[in-house]
Amino acid sequence: MLNFRSLPFFALTVLAISLSHCSRPPAIPNLTGVWEGVDYQCPEGVFHREIVEITHQDSVLTILKLTGDDCVSAGRVSLEADVPGLEFDGTLFQGSPMNPNSGSRQIRLTIRDANHIDTDTPIYFERMEAAPEWAQ
Repeated sequence: MLNFRSLPFFALTVLAISLSHCSRPPAIPNLTGVWEGVDYQCPEGVFHREIVEITHQDSVLTILKLTGDDCVSAGRVSLEADVPGLEFDGTLFQGSPMNPNSGSRQIRLTIRDANHIDTDTPIYFERMEAAPEWAQ
């Protein structure tokens, strides 16, 4: 067992700083901005790159389609999620050419950094213009 009384003050300070860094959750960058959704499929097997606007306020993330397709129209919400950390679940809104804007499903998202969001589907998101360093 470690006897803290026998450690010099410097060692205790380093230990305290190290422990404080371990307990902090990673910072969630502000994701608000214009992004590109890559490898969105509509219909299945036909890949698209679409422009979306992400609004990230408090812990709520909303993705609005600026360009649409036969499955989900422009101006419609494409995804909604609560963002408690760097990995989270969201609701992806979808449809088909015969029945657009008609359904939804749960997907898992991962914030890789301030400019990249991955999902557990082929879709991923890249910021159109890199976020300034102060926003990361």
